[in-house]
Amino acid sequence: MTAATVTAASSARAERAEKRVSSVKLPSNPFAGKQYLGLILPLALIALWYILSTNGVFTQVQLPSPDRVVSAGVELAQRGELGRHVAISTQRVLIGFGIGAVLGLVLGALIGLSAPVRLIAAPTIGALRAVPSLAWVPLLLLWIGIGENSKVTLVAIGAFFPVYTTVSAALAHVDPKLVEAARAFGLKGSAPVHHGSASRGSAVGGLGSASGAGSGVAVPGRRRAAGRLHGSGLPAD
Repeated sequence: MTAATVTAASSARAERAEKRVSSVKLPSNPFAGKQYLGLILPLALIALWYILSTNGVFTQVQLPSPDRVVSAGVELAQRGELGRHVAISTQRVLIGFGIGAVLGLVLGALIGLSAPVRLIAAPTIGALRAVPSLAWVPLLLLWIGIGENSKVTLVAIGAFFPVYTTVSAALAHVDPKLVEAARAFGLKGSAPVHHGSASRGSAVGGLGSASGAGSGVAVPGRRRAAGRLHGSGLPAD
């Protein structure tokens, strides 16, 4: 068999293989187009919102219609006030989150690494954690006063407990076998715990939860404080 014959046979086999591959029909994606199903519920809620706000079930004070909300946002943006309010709220969240996260990391590390500190401080902090964040608003208005300090403190309280809970639990439940193995490789003191990937992952998760909690109490806390100010006749910023 000559080289030309071998080459021709190989080419024929390659062509037949390509035809077989091209003739195979791949199954269609069962999830094609289904990603848009998640839009059904938000659109239905917006439609329900519009119906309830326009047919007299709720007044415009209780539930403004979507078009009024959009027009108010556009008006604020045109006056240049929307960006200023968003910047101020973002500043409060960042400062409060930073304070709460640092305190949560420090106390969480102390309680997670030290059994005596855990026995002394953990019950008290656990009792304070049961208090809703917005329940602190009246006390903050009385203790700190009306202004940025009370609002930042409220955000810090909302950010503190998720970080404290996850960090203290992660450090307190590190596998002793992993710590023993780390010490066998020369790590001393609390270094084995600091090098644990599980504790770092839990700390990062706690920071993520704290960011959501802190931003979640920023606007409601401001609105509740503003409501109390309007009820008392004092000016609100």
